[in-house]
Amino acid sequence: MNLLKALILVLVTASVSAYANCPDVPKDFISEDPVGVPEEGASEDENVVVHYRTDPVQIAVGELFVMNLLVCAGDEPWSGTLGVDASMPAHGHGMNYEPKVSANNAGHFFAQGFLFHMPGRWRFEFSLGSEAGTRHVYSFVDI
Repeated sequence: MNLLKALILVLVTASVSAYANCPDVPKDFISEDPVGVPEEGASEDENVVVHYRTDPVQIAVGELFVMNLLVCAGDEPWSGTLGVDASMPAHGHGMNYEPKVSANNAGHFFAQGFLFHMPGRWRFEFSLGSEAGTRHVYSFVDI
């Protein structure tokens, strides 16, 4: 079983696209340094950065949008899992939709199913899972 996991890791690593190379993040991506705290034993000194671009770039109330994401751990593409959600902390609620995240290549993800149903300050929550635990990174946007 460990041989199978190693083989899958090699195949995923070999399929890294140019966009998943962390130093080559496109200029139109927003970058967010880690905010929040690691959980479940994740290392506090792990340098994880989430880069993202929404499509459309200007998010409008009541309109569906998607996200392209690049996640880096230091100079390497993120090899763990990614979950994305959004909420309005000031109002104590989230979206009426549940986004779906798919991995394209190592460190490169696509999330769809976002809709902000009201104007105000929204918080994206990126849940980064690895063998060491889960880390939550946040980014805020005003609509």
